[in-house]
Amino acid sequence: MGTRRTTPGTSRIDRNNASQQAHDLAAYLVSALGPTPVGTLKLQKLMYYCQGWKLAITSEPIVPDRIEAWKHGPVFPAIYRYHSRRAAVESWEWGDGTNLSGLDRKIANAVLRTYGDKTGWALREMTHTEEPWRRAWRRSQQNQSRAEEIPEAAIGEYFETLQHGASLRARRHNAPRLRKAAL
Repeated sequence: MGTRRTTPGTSRIDRNNASQQAHDLAAYLVSALGPTPVGTLKLQKLMYYCQGWKLAITSEPIVPDRIEAWKHGPVFPAIYRYHSRRAAVESWEWGDGTNLSGLDRKIANAVLRTYGDKTGWALREMTHTEEPWRRAWRRSQQNQSRAEEIPEAAIGEYFETLQHGASLRARRHNAPRLRKAAL
């Protein structure tokens, strides 16, 4: 597996400031799922799955933003700040989905084909069975912290394992049909 690093030209984003890439990804997902409102729980989990699959395929993140283990699964806290008072969003005015690269659109589309028909709660339940969230959540409980980061390396390694179909869980997980060779 390759070395994990942030996308060229970006730096690691703190938990309070969302990157433009994160806003653009959110805008793309909301637009693709529209015109009906998208639950914010679902949006967060779809962004997480985009991150995981991009890391598995390229060893590069789709966005440089921090992901934390919260009670209801992985969360991009900086994106959460923009929707925290809403259960669903109809648009994402802070981003422009057309700014995504061709590869990032392919990954987002594969994630939408695989997970887009699931509810936010179903995606939450899925993330609760996955090792990156489980490990970070255990650490948060030990440290009595509400903001335990899910390491990018852990996410990438887990999704790479799913991509290679190394476990029964991987087959049940319904991995998107996107492979390195196809890119």
